[in-house]
Amino acid sequence: MTEADREKNLITLTMTHPNPPNRHKTDPNRLSGFRFFWLKYVIGSDTRVHCASSLKGQGSKKVGPNLKLNYPHILAEAHLPGRPWTRPMYLCGVSPSWETNFHLVFEACEGAEIRKTLYNGYELVIAGAREIEIKPLEPGFRGLGPEFTTCRNFQYAVQLEAQGL
Repeated sequence: MTEADREKNLITLTMTHPNPPNRHKTDPNRLSGFRFFWLKYVIGSDTRVHCASSLKGQGSKKVGPNLKLNYPHILAEAHLPGRPWTRPMYLCGVSPSWETNFHLVFEACEGAEIRKTLYNGYELVIAGAREIEIKPLEPGFRGLGPEFTTCRNFQYAVQLEAQGL
């Protein structure tokens, strides 16, 4: 595989801000405004719990609340020799208010690109991926309270459960 072919198959995340808020105590070139900011490589679900625990998989060591700005973070190679990357990834940002939390599920898709603006003006670009919709649940789904039914992590876990994951 040539370097050009490899780059074509990468899934990258780049975060920018036109006027980064200088809220980060040590480096203004890092993400701020999120208590938690994580990415999980999802391999299954556990609908007995909600929040991040409802999504089985490994967390990325490359994505966190101190994410470096203006840098293409390689999240995965879409096609590894003999082993294509086919699992979804879940990106979550917990802000000071639940109304502005950020949730994005995506999967590899060569040539595709996802662009989102976060509540505080950060611009997010994920290259080499397409978005997967998180479908809302009806209030009282399975007799559960709103801490489950309004949790986006749990909503996606239910989707995975329906697929046998």
